[in-house]
Amino acid sequence: MGQAALSPLGGEFALLGDQKGHQNNPHVALAGPGGFVVWQTATESDSTERIMVQRLGADMTGVGVSARLSQSAERWNELNPRVALLADGGAVVVWVEGPRSSTDIYFRLLDGNGNFLGAPSLANSYLKGNQNAPVVATLSTGELVILWTSLGQDDEGTGVYGQVITKNGARVGGEFRVNQAQQGNQSAPSLVALDNGRFVVAWVNEVVAGRTLAGAQNLRGNLMGRIFDSQGRPLGNEYQLNDGQGVGFSPALGTGPDGGFALAWAERDEENMRNLSDIYTRTFNDSGLPLG
Repeated sequence: MGQAALSPLGGEFALLGDQKGHQNNPHVALAGPGGFVVWQTATESDSTERIMVQRLGADMTGVGVSARLSQSAERWNELNPRVALLADGGAVVVWVEGPRSSTDIYFRLLDGNGNFLGAPSLANSYLKGNQNAPVVATLSTGELVILWTSLGQDDEGTGVYGQVITKNGARVGGEFRVNQAQQGNQSAPSLVALDNGRFVVAWVNEVVAGRTLAGAQNLRGNLMGRIFDSQGRPLGNEYQLNDGQGVGFSPALGTGPDGGFALAWAERDEENMRNLSDIYTRTFNDSGLPLG
């Protein structure tokens, strides 16, 4: 992989101009002609968090007007939006919505001009408890895959679940569980599309590795991975992506060399506690084997 220096192509600017209320938690998906940005907003007239979407032109400025993803009048928050581009230039947006004790994952499709294609739809089939932390990607075969964390659905704590969606918004098969291990918490999923419609998922697996010197449980956070086909069927077992028994968190996947993938994550520095944490990376081939 080559290296190149990074330098700004101009000064910072207000992506959406002056907006009422506060704007936070943005996520953007871009291609050559432009893309889409999504974010949370709240105003004096509506103090709950709402999800907005805006089409962007090639110059990274807004095209048309921003629109709210959901028209729900309920007084609960809409949170954690994520967006991915479709092959035809449109986009899919996912977010969390619902009362605090029972949140769900919603998605909505847009065409290349930013027009909505149908109403918001539920991604999850299991409706008990809380579903959070959604991520979404477009596969090379055109399907969409949505992943999230679900509380109380597997044997213990949280688990990572997913659903494959057609480009027209229909579910492909049923909801599937990503993680095999069900002890402790499985959380913070990340995914990236590979070739032939495959995709890889990374997440944090909470394990207990004995006891500390003080007698408390020695909690570890390993980065796990698993590869799936375009129908959400696993192409092997889950396996550990990091070495050793660290306390890793915040995994982020991207494409890697020769059809493989790259993983970046944060890990607590247990030698110098003043340092708090460091960032690690590792690359893998198209079969999921580490390249060093």
